Amino acid sequence: DVPVNSVSFGQVSYCLLKEIFNRGIDVSLFLRGQPDLSAFDADEEFVADMNAATTRGALDHDRNKDKSFKLWHINGMMESFAAENYGYTFHETSEVTPVELNILRNQRKVFVSSRYTQEVFEGSGLTNVVYCPLGFDYHHFKPLENDDFDDRITFGLRGKLEERKHTIKILKAWGKKYGNNFGYHLDCSIFNPFLDPKGQHELIAQHFGGEIPENINFLPLQPKNADYNQSLNAVDIDLTGMSGGEGFNLPCFQSLCLGKWAVVLNAHVHKDFATEFNSVLVEPSGMKDAHDGHFFHKGTVWN
Repeated sequence: DVPVNSVSFGQVSYCLLKEIFNRGIDVSLFLRGQPDLSAFDADEEFVADMNAATTRGALDHDRNKDKSFKLWHINGMMESFAAENYGYTFHETSEVTPVELNILRNQRKVFVSSRYTQEVFEGSGLTNVVYCPLGFDYHHFKPLENDDFDDRITFGLRGKLEERKHTIKILKAWGKKYGNNFGYHLDCSIFNPFLDPKGQHELIAQHFGGEIPENINFLPLQPKNADYNQSLNAVDIDLTGMSGGEGFNLPCFQSLCLGKWAVVLNAHVHKDFATEFNSVLVEPSGMKDAHDGHFFHKGTVWN
């Protein structure tokens, strides 16, 4: 029970299905929402396997005998296609709410992407947690040869524009240090599909006093992984790892796998894959309230 689309949950689901099909494992597939393969280099064999698995789910699935696996947000994990349900989810804060705890407790096993999440869940009393980090998508992401000589040092900032990710703080710090110094360049892929595009740009400009440094470049939404791979390869140093809370942080992980250097907050999931041998590790100064007025709200039953 997974979504297949271009956002992070869909990217992970695609890779899981790709590996399952490569291993010749027959599954009954239930897709969450309409599948969108536009971001992927999906061959005819994958599409055929996905269609066959979807048909198998409709014809042969037995909820009384078969086990069910769901990759999704905690708030939708109580619904399942079987009595015995296994879930994979991502979590970004230091606590779980009582409602989240009850949902997680009702899973046979809960797979998590970071040791930090495992500690948070087990610290709340859960005994069904399994640490299961993600792998590298070598089908879509790979080093590219660059024939152009460029003596600038290029930084990259990825992910949604969001308080949790420290996007504005990172932009302001970089602008203060390197703004309009053309020996340095910052490429930003920080489009948030849940926010108004015009409002995002105005918010960024406001924090720069209306004058965004000319050596900061904002890339449009890159709909295909091949385009995103090119932008990752164009960078020398990734800054996405300065995020304040992540379930995994695919952009930072992908950049490190491509051989890039990174500046990384030495906290939460980053401690699983960022080391002094591939990153500049920045020690956090403390914890911060997650409330941001958009995605995290104080006193609610989620996040």
